[in-house]
Amino acid sequence: MKGWMQDWAEHLNDKNFEHSGFAVLHIGISYFEAIAIFIKGENSKGKSSSFFKFVFRDVFKNYIKEWSGSKIKQVEKLMYENGRCGFYHTGMAKKEIGLQNGELFTVIEEKENSENVDSVRINRYKFIAGIRKHFEGYISQLRDSQETELRKCFINGWDIFHKN
Repeated sequence: MKGWMQDWAEHLNDKNFEHSGFAVLHIGISYFEAIAIFIKGENSKGKSSSFFKFVFRDVFKNYIKEWSGSKIKQVEKLMYENGRCGFYHTGMAKKEIGLQNGELFTVIEEKENSENVDSVRINRYKFIAGIRKHFEGYISQLRDSQETELRKCFINGWDIFHKN
């Protein structure tokens, strides 16, 4: 995950290649469901949405803690359906997902104070930085010999990918 994906997303960001923002998001968005398999130690088949949302919320918990529960659920749904599914099924995010500078996320509500989230704008640099920080924390926990359950789940996740 680090060398094959996160490092390349950071490289694209560092070089600030024109039009690489959605490639960075595509790389980053693949993190959530994949790492959830290792954290939970379960196959995500038929559960990709809940796996994605579980880790998305954990990665960005400090940023989204001020949002209402309804707003969090709507943003998670947009990120999964229009980001993850858009990238995986068509090679591009749908129109509800956009790029921006500044804040990590800007939630667009068509009517002010409506609590109906219409789209999300993402700072690609902060997005990847958040994913990297989460991954490094996860690896640190895995290296702790006291984290027996987490390590067991990791091994189960590894076996899901590497056993017939």
